[in-house]
Amino acid sequence: RGNAWSDKGHRQRALRDFNQAIRLDQRYALAYYNRGLNWRRQGALDRALHDFAQALRLDPDLTAAYNNRGLIYEEKGEPDRALSDFERAIRLDPNFARAYNNRGNVWRAKRQFDRAIADFTKAAELDPRDALARLNLATAQQGAGRLREAMTDIGQSPAPPPPSALPPFLPRHADGRSDERPQDRARAPAARPARRTARRTEARRPPATTRRCAG
Repeated sequence: RGNAWSDKGHRQRALRDFNQAIRLDQRYALAYYNRGLNWRRQGALDRALHDFAQALRLDPDLTAAYNNRGLIYEEKGEPDRALSDFERAIRLDPNFARAYNNRGNVWRAKRQFDRAIADFTKAAELDPRDALARLNLATAQQGAGRLREAMTDIGQSPAPPPPSALPPFLPRHADGRSDERPQDRARAPAARPARRTARRTEARRPPATTRRCAG
C-alpha cells in the first residue's frame, strides 16, 4: 500500500506505511528499499542513502538498490561511489540495461568517451526499444569526435527524438539517467512470502525502459 500512495504523490501516507512495515519486521529489506525511494522523491537524499544501505545490509543481492544509490551519489557529486554501485548492480545482473546506461553517464561526465560508448551500446543492445540509450550513445560518439556515428545512432533511435535532443545532443546531463519505474520496485504482497522469494521476484524485472530522473 505504501507504494500505491507513493505513486499517487502521497509521500507522507506512503512513509507511514513503510514505517509500519519496518516496525513489524526490522529485517524486511524491501521495506527499507521502498522507503528509500520515497525519501528520494522528496529530495531527502541522505535519508534515502541510509535506507538503501540498510536494505543492502539485509539483502546484498538487491540490484535495484545499488542502481538507485548510485544515482544519488551521482547527484551528490560523488562519481566514483556512483560507479562502484553501478558496477555492483551489473555484476549481480549482467542484463540490467539501466545500470549500463547510468554507468555510461558517469563515464561521459568524466570524458572517458570510449567507456561511455561501450556502456550505452550495451544498454541499447539489451533493450532495443530504449530510445534514450541510443540518444546517450550519440552524445558519447559526439564527445569522441565521431559525428557520423553520432548521427547514425540518432537515426536508429526507435522513436523520433524531440528537437531538444538534436545537436548539441542532450545538454542536460540529468536527462540521460535511468531511474526505476514503479513496476520495477519491489512491492509487498498482502501475505508476504519468505524474503528469499521476494528477492527472486525483484531479480526478475520486466523488460526495462528508461525514464528521466525527476526526483
